[in-house]
Amino acid sequence: MVRRSKTRQVPYVPNEWPEPRLEPRVLVEETDEVGRWATVRLLERSGFEVGECPGPDATRGWECPIPRGVTCPLVEGADAIVFSLSLGSEENRAILGTHRQTILERPVCVEATGPEAFANRHLLDGCRVLSPGGLGDLVPEVVSALKGRPMDD
Repeated sequence: MVRRSKTRQVPYVPNEWPEPRLEPRVLVEETDEVGRWATVRLLERSGFEVGECPGPDATRGWECPIPRGVTCPLVEGADAIVFSLSLGSEENRAILGTHRQTILERPVCVEATGPEAFANRHLLDGCRVLSPGGLGDLVPEVVSALKGRPMDD
């Protein structure tokens, strides 16, 4: 992401994943701070290393590098992604489209309402679709997505 100021762009470098890798890594992409916090804590309590990203936010001056073809260290280091960004945004759809290019190596669980999922069904092929706020289903879906997939060393 890049944080913009009125005079210049200031690079924002997301937190790097800690080394050594101890547990499977899950990246949570969620704009809502409370929702992101709850999801992160649930996954941490379930034994995952968790990275978090608030996604692009024009009101805060944050841009995501992914739609511009720039890699993100949190995405690259994740074993799975929980994508809870709005599919109503063209930029968020582009981010999800990029994530889907590596879906065999990095499964994606997408939180989407029924209408969002229907309108964007072409983007959700291969993803695990969850109802928003369905934290009870999240951990089993992430575990299932990662099952049989070895962790990178």
